[in-house]
Amino acid sequence: MKKILLIINDIDPNIYLNGITEDFDLYVIYVIPKSSAMKKKFKECINKHQSVSWIAVASEEIVLQEIKNYSHKEKFDMIIAYDEDGIIPIEKMKRDLGLLNQYENIKDICDKAYQRKTISKKYPELSGGCFEIEHIKDLNFFPDNFKFPAVLKPVSLSGSRYVIKIEDYSDLIVKFKEICNKNEQKCKYIVEEEFIGTDWYDSCNIYGDYVSVESIVSFGKITHLAICDKTPIVYPFREETGLIFPSMLDEQKQKLLFQSAEKIIKALKYNFGPTHIEFKLTANGPKFIEFNPRAGGPIPIQIQLSSKYNIIKRSFILLR
Repeated sequence: MKKILLIINDIDPNIYLNGITEDFDLYVIYVIPKSSAMKKKFKECINKHQSVSWIAVASEEIVLQEIKNYSHKEKFDMIIAYDEDGIIPIEKMKRDLGLLNQYENIKDICDKAYQRKTISKKYPELSGGCFEIEHIKDLNFFPDNFKFPAVLKPVSLSGSRYVIKIEDYSDLIVKFKEICNKNEQKCKYIVEEEFIGTDWYDSCNIYGDYVSVESIVSFGKITHLAICDKTPIVYPFREETGLIFPSMLDEQKQKLLFQSAEKIIKALKYNFGPTHIEFKLTANGPKFIEFNPRAGGPIPIQIQLSSKYNIIKRSFILLR
């Protein structure tokens, strides 16, 4: 029986475990949920799947160390992570352990600075001005013709953490210093032109001004799965509040978004796996926000609910 280590962070574990626990020797490392609703889901899942070895950790920061610890104790045939921040470090760890991995394919394309540089060269209509910052001294070389207002964001962190609106150059200096002092995970940042969203939904105020396009790529062939509408973001923290699926956009607008997503995938030379691509809806068409090599929104659970085909179980079989 194949021994598999799953890493699950802040998502319903039932989505991934239903129908597979009888066929594999499963270990699950999970971050203890903060919300009572998610705690309840984990408790139900743990009680239901008692054959699984459950390993709880207090915070996301110690997940990697736990993976290392258990990889030395147990010989896993596969490690699978459902954790956006863990995609790159876990793929690298899998490579170092000699396990099947996608590290070489995705190590660059998860970097938001790399994404923008690559896309702006090939499809400038989808991107805007962008400048990469690692140290405060980098701002000495900030271009004079940069268009404000702008957005400052880390190149790698998920969930809109440390994403801040910037009014002008002076504001950038002040806020970059502040954010560096707060952020314990030191990393590079980008400051990019802020796209101004507009109404693509005929004045229905329940919709936000951005969407995600969900697709899957197999040996270069792109199949689009869905577009997820978003509800308005909460400011000033830029927190996501919800999504609407299926999309209420008309057919012509959806076609434009699918075409834009295809351009992004091809520009980044991504040939295998799921994609979650976000676009801002502007008066000048869709503008690229970010690319992630993972399924997003409701796609994982929708696939599970809409057919008898267990995509999670099948992926375990194909990857072994």
